[in-house]
Amino acid sequence: MSKRQGLRPAAGATAGWRRTGVLLAMGLVAGAPAAVAQDGGGSGGVDWTLGAGVGLGPDYEGSEDYEPFPSLRLKAAWGDGYFVDLGGSTLRAFQLRGNVVPGGRFQAGPLLNFRPERDDVDNDRVDDLDDVDNAFEIGGFFGYIHRFQGARAPSLGANFQFAADVSDAHNGWLFQPGIDFALPFGESFTFSLRGFSTYATENYMSTYFGIDNKNAAISGLDRFDADAGFKDVGLGLGLNYQISKSWGLNLQGGYTRLIGDAEDSPVTDDEGSADQFFGGVGFTFSF
Repeated sequence: MSKRQGLRPAAGATAGWRRTGVLLAMGLVAGAPAAVAQDGGGSGGVDWTLGAGVGLGPDYEGSEDYEPFPSLRLKAAWGDGYFVDLGGSTLRAFQLRGNVVPGGRFQAGPLLNFRPERDDVDNDRVDDLDDVDNAFEIGGFFGYIHRFQGARAPSLGANFQFAADVSDAHNGWLFQPGIDFALPFGESFTFSLRGFSTYATENYMSTYFGIDNKNAAISGLDRFDADAGFKDVGLGLGLNYQISKSWGLNLQGGYTRLIGDAEDSPVTDDEGSADQFFGGVGFTFSF
């Protein structure tokens, strides 16, 4: 049986909507690659990095409408590889995470995600669907980084992160394996790349991509059952220019392709796009 079931509303059943845009601090760029190398405070103190900039991305997952958003970054690193990092994540959330494993090669620790609500979006039909509240998710991450020999040598890492909603917004789980690569070149440039794919449980998929009878009648979209599965594959690119010892310029770009039921849902297939692009620019200050 097809997951789609056509159902149309009575005339005039379109609810009003209010456009507010998506202005959320999600790192230097939403969907940008995570840093492969995390250095501790070499002097025995704490190394701080502050970042701010502006990005552009879809106003909700599956949207073809784009919104600007401010971006923020805060990182503290100390000792033998310990760090706390606040910024964007390829889980499409604002993330706080901390490494509790010393040594610099293996990393593991807890994470906390903030996922913004889906409300007052540009698309009228999607806006007529039930609002999805802000979500708070708790989980963890672990990974391994191999640093090649030599001054300003490249590094390659593999990692895994997971998170579960604890705020009753979607009551689902997310799991994401990823590969990171960083390549310093010249005196001041570093190129970074991240590849990833995300698996979501049925509760998450039903919340963001499923459409029940009530919402089909209100919005005019077909009824759709969204099941658990891999929902995306993505690639993030970054270029950092170290202007001085303290100041850096970051250019970031990303592409995520929605797959499976995330692609087939009327939210994406009829009203949006499975091709999700991200971009942004920001400055960092380290001390």
